[in-house]
Amino acid sequence: MAQDNPASSLYHVGFWVQDIDQALHFYTQIMDFSVLSHAKRATGGERVMLGDTMGNYMEILSDSSVLDAPDAPLHPVGRVEGLPHIAIRVEDTQAMKQRLQDEGYEILREAPDPSVGGYITSENGEHRMIFVRGPGNISLELFEFVKENDLFENAP
Repeated sequence: MAQDNPASSLYHVGFWVQDIDQALHFYTQIMDFSVLSHAKRATGGERVMLGDTMGNYMEILSDSSVLDAPDAPLHPVGRVEGLPHIAIRVEDTQAMKQRLQDEGYEILREAPDPSVGGYITSENGEHRMIFVRGPGNISLELFEFVKENDLFENAP
């Protein structure tokens, strides 16, 4: 099927991890993604495709040659070239924050500040968010919308 715009949608986000079991626990047991496929890679390690309830995919790859991430501050504090974060929609950031802390994950930042409460208003809509250091040293931005704007509605 031909398309006018050959790059019309994002298919998946993929990343390497050293501990695939930790990553699978995080994304399936905490974040509620589904395992769509799980296979051994021909060159060693494993490849897992995960899916969310909206039809989006995430690929997790493991291999014995995966190196530690550079010792640099993660987004939103650090500004290091590369993939700064992955944003995931959640129903309740405060409940998710507690669940993540109970599992031993580091909360990097919350917005707005929890002592202030409320929501942030931006071009995305009204929302609040938390940033967490996930498996594989990936910074995850967890979004809770109270009102979401359609960004495609006014796109150029």
